[in-house]
Amino acid sequence: MAESHRDTPWQWKVGTPAHNERLRMLYEPGNWGDIVKGVWMVAAAGAVARAASGRTVRYLDPFAGAPTYPLTEGAARRIAGMAGSDLARVAGPHLARQEWPSSALLFRDACAASGRTAQLHVFDLDRTRRTEWSSVGKATVCPGSDGEGILDAARSGEEPFDFVLVDPYDFLADWTRLLPPVLALARRSCVLCYLYNRGPRSVGHLNLYKRFRKELDLRRAGRPFLLGRLACDEVLPRAYHELLLLGPDEVLAPVRAPLRERTQALARRLAEAQAFEAGT
Repeated sequence: MAESHRDTPWQWKVGTPAHNERLRMLYEPGNWGDIVKGVWMVAAAGAVARAASGRTVRYLDPFAGAPTYPLTEGAARRIAGMAGSDLARVAGPHLARQEWPSSALLFRDACAASGRTAQLHVFDLDRTRRTEWSSVGKATVCPGSDGEGILDAARSGEEPFDFVLVDPYDFLADWTRLLPPVLALARRSCVLCYLYNRGPRSVGHLNLYKRFRKELDLRRAGRPFLLGRLACDEVLPRAYHELLLLGPDEVLAPVRAPLRERTQALARRLAEAQAFEAGT
């Protein structure tokens, strides 16, 4: 989840007013971006846990958001269409409590399902959310004043993280600052980046994305990556949710085929939902 923007006048609202104070988001928790990100998180967590060889898995999320969010009707409907999937299984205990779990908790619980313990290192700009994390088991709130600084400091840490999630509110708006630490961390860690690609909206957004992809290809120096793309909406797909996974091939290779199949299945679901209608 992205860091909160409490000074922003518009925020996502749901029909239950009591839930809105906890949401404090610019988008709906459990939207299609969170769904596809959750699919990738759970698959990658399993691969990272297996590669950890019995030791505790170290996870960094400098833009963590809150541990959980109220489960919206839309999120419940989306995940209901994935009954039996790894994501639904890992998220199940949270869904039963009418909660949508954060990416960090999905990672922790997916590692536990693989027989490994994950130690979460998290940060969010919002003080209330940092306080919430302080009461979560196996979670440590990182010292610092902003997520970018924590991400940059992790490059020179003595003990590498096994997995790093880079999910600020708008990665592409800040990609020139974010890409160098991402690629540096990917030399010894598995790094997952969430991008909201507004390319379909205008030539300007498309060119911004092209510049990012060109620089990514220039700087990654042949290191492997996986990228998944999903339309943002069934009715008005004016952007794409994208996941960029970088890291050692021992982690990426086992998840390449399952991530391709699961991402394509989600893409078919969205495309088919708006492809045909019949009325009486």
